[in-house]
Amino acid sequence: MAKPRDAGQRTSPFIWLIAIICSIIAAAVIVAGIVILFVYIVMHPKVPTMNITYAHLDRLDYSQYQQLGVQMSIILAAENENSKAKVSFSELDLSLKCHGAMVARLEADRFEVSPNSTNQLKYFVPSTPVPLDDATAGEIEGELRNSLITFTVDGQARTSWTLGAIHSLRYYTRLSCQLQLFLPAINGSSKSLACRSKIR
Repeated sequence: MAKPRDAGQRTSPFIWLIAIICSIIAAAVIVAGIVILFVYIVMHPKVPTMNITYAHLDRLDYSQYQQLGVQMSIILAAENENSKAKVSFSELDLSLKCHGAMVARLEADRFEVSPNSTNQLKYFVPSTPVPLDDATAGEIEGELRNSLITFTVDGQARTSWTLGAIHSLRYYTRLSCQLQLFLPAINGSSKSLACRSKIR
């Protein structure tokens, strides 16, 4: 049978210690939330982006055996338009394809970009014979007759921004676009470069 609690019995000091610690943690979480909300409202951190600023077809070899070899120069700009927050890029992995045929992978280790700055990643894609199926070969031959060839760039990078001791959540920015390049016999330059990443 349960007995009534003695009115003179005191709460254990250990219980008080746990209660104080929990109160401190709760207060710290609330303060951190207010600070982060203030940063978002006042600073308006912008999303880091990737942008292909230069693409040039240095060489193109297409054989009668339906093999494609290319040599390209590509500059990928990692942009940070924040005036005070620095950003980081990691797990950068882009696929360069020609009508579905894999030409190369563009990758990079983790790096940071200072406020209001741009890091330029320069890629040199060497000539490597790529076997093509009949459908892909037909599409490429049709483009070659017009002195143009189309490549696609598709992939993503993980990004985040840092302002002092405040770190944002990590999220992915995705790049997916087409590069139309003139043949090297003309000048190898790009016809258009509308190629900027978007948050996923």
